[in-house]
Amino acid sequence: MRSIALLVVLLVCIGVGAEPSVLERLQRELKVAAPPEHYPDHAEYRLFPKVCNKSTCFLVLAVQSPAFDGMAVHLAIFSESEHYLGRYVGLQLMPTGVSGPVLLFSTTAPMDAIRFDRPSPPPEIRVAGRRHVFQRAR
Repeated sequence: MRSIALLVVLLVCIGVGAEPSVLERLQRELKVAAPPEHYPDHAEYRLFPKVCNKSTCFLVLAVQSPAFDGMAVHLAIFSESEHYLGRYVGLQLMPTGVSGPVLLFSTTAPMDAIRFDRPSPPPEIRVAGRRHVFQRAR
């Protein structure tokens, strides 16, 4: 009986049968739906709390990886049901948090925030003085 209990503890510790986390599910979704060069395994992945407006919630997964001119951040945008909607690529700043329908960055410029105030992601954003167009998933 004791050996069965130890086996159960061991299996729980290594995660056998455990439900994958939201981050793991979103990463799997990206491997299927998005270009792998934008979402390499060695990148830093940061999932933010839901960004919600009056009618819709989004999940934002920021991915920071080395680029030819330093670090690049891509924002993968998902529906609340974890369906990949598309992305913003080539940002130079990592978001820092969420406040209601706004994704925040660590700058003081009012433009350096993304307002998710519509039923779909903003078609264009401006962060750190650079324009980024939303690239819809195919």
